[in-house]
Amino acid sequence: MKLLFLGDSLVALHNWQSRFPDHAPCNCGVAGETVAGLLANLPFHLRRCPTPDRVFIMIGTNNLLREEYGFLPEYAAILDILGSALPPAQITVTSLPPIRAAHLAPSVVPRLNEGLLQLSRQKKAAFLDLCSTFNTQAPDAAPCFAEDGVHFSDLGYTLWAAWIARFLQHFPFESRRFRTFPDAISDKFVTMGRSVSHNVHQTVRKTREKPCLKTTASPLTWPPCTK
Repeated sequence: MKLLFLGDSLVALHNWQSRFPDHAPCNCGVAGETVAGLLANLPFHLRRCPTPDRVFIMIGTNNLLREEYGFLPEYAAILDILGSALPPAQITVTSLPPIRAAHLAPSVVPRLNEGLLQLSRQKKAAFLDLCSTFNTQAPDAAPCFAEDGVHFSDLGYTLWAAWIARFLQHFPFESRRFRTFPDAISDKFVTMGRSVSHNVHQTVRKTREKPCLKTTASPLTWPPCTK
């Protein structure tokens, strides 16, 4: 399966092929990228990877660092372009991570993530709540980040990749289409949520290096668009 990863350095600096050896990831992350930058560079990325089966977006962290919070209209434009250019592809919006920056008010990331969730629902894209997953690991999600509090640790990438892997497993190639998940699939995930969370944390326990990692099951983050 062809996987297109779009975003900033959180995407660019990771080896996605090592995480998904049975797939064909295309890393189009750009260090320092903002939402406006991704919008401007989107035609280039689509020429580089014109026929992906899945698209995963992680963008907006550099906007947070620059205190630029009005980027949702540009994000909507990105989803519109991807929806028109890649009608068969399933597109996943990833929440902003709970980065540790002194200037950020506690309400900023949750407020913007709620906007991204509603935008995903409107544009019929999937939504991965990575923020909530990180926050289950420690009160400040510190184990999921490198020392700078912005870039991810190995644990952060392990958690992120584990949820992507579960998504790919439960929504296989032949069912791909650009849509929100209906209530029937939501119910499916509610009933299987305990086992999904358990499997994600089994993966984490095999790769973790930090003894402070909690093993409490993380909240169900798929499907993205709940009632």
